[in-house]
Amino acid sequence: MSLFLLSLASFLFSQSGSQSRSKIDLRKDPRYQTYHPQSNPNTVKTLKMFLTLHHPKKTHPEAWRLGNSSRPLSTPAGCTGFTEIDVARALREWQPDDMKYIKMDYALPESSKLWFIKSNENPDNFIPILIGKEYKSSYAKAAFQNVITGRIVFRSATFAEPIDVKRSRYHSLDTDWMVETGLFTADRSFWRKMRREFRDFHLED
Repeated sequence: MSLFLLSLASFLFSQSGSQSRSKIDLRKDPRYQTYHPQSNPNTVKTLKMFLTLHHPKKTHPEAWRLGNSSRPLSTPAGCTGFTEIDVARALREWQPDDMKYIKMDYALPESSKLWFIKSNENPDNFIPILIGKEYKSSYAKAAFQNVITGRIVFRSATFAEPIDVKRSRYHSLDTDWMVETGLFTADRSFWRKMRREFRDFHLED
């Protein structure tokens, strides 16, 4: 074999090796894999998610929103959700004030769970933690634990026609309700009840 062919073979081998190595990336290493805000499991997000309960600056400023206050659109509340420890820490560090948003009814039938489950999802994968319906409003709020991932998911549901056409909605297992999985806000009473649910959760400082 000529020197040229040997050099060409060596070059091709090195290129194939580098391509093989490029396929072994962080997406396949569970030590570094995190969840992407758009629920894309093939995208790695390395920024740490700092969760807080805070008042939204624009929409419903009397309510409380769980998420990253500086990057609210990066918060995957209703899609991938959050880890138990992140939710527990945010609830423990929450300092509620006197602002009230709307009264809520928490005495709801078990079937209300279906308001929040997408039509293509298995309801057995979601364990209800808290479900509440806003008085004099078409909205309901809920927190679930996804039994597959162990993460806590927060979703809204409504039976009204959308006012904001840009807001993503999905058909639920109850045909009268639509599911919203984006930014999540709720009344102070909702978060107080959630904090009681996580009261005994152990946090390592």
